[in-house]
Amino acid sequence: MHHFGGAAPLISIALRHKTDLNLSADQVANLEKIRSNFQAQVTPVAQQLRGYEDQIRTALQQTPANLVQVKSLIEQSEKLRSELRYLRIEALENGKTVLSAQQRDQLKTLVTTMHQNFRKQHQPQQAS
Repeated sequence: MHHFGGAAPLISIALRHKTDLNLSADQVANLEKIRSNFQAQVTPVAQQLRGYEDQIRTALQQTPANLVQVKSLIEQSEKLRSELRYLRIEALENGKTVLSAQQRDQLKTLVTTMHQNFRKQHQPQQAS
């Protein structure tokens, strides 16, 4: 789901760090509701997308491939990708409205720090 659900992880990060962000009980409840709604909306769309991708792979294994069918499947899958993108943006925007400006800034700093730490841990070691 991470591939399709970039928004949910950000909301999940905020929820995991609710103490650091000083989230109220109402904020936690609202963020959990946004995350649940996002996951409920994304799951069937992501399943449909996987189905189209499987159909594309199957169609490409035929010799010769039915290019009209492949093109149609690609177009249908791209509509689903745009729907997933919109749902992600919608969840992020809804999540932002729950947080104060200070909490949004704290979350940005937290995420930046997490990314920096991740990069440090996954850099190739230099030979001395």
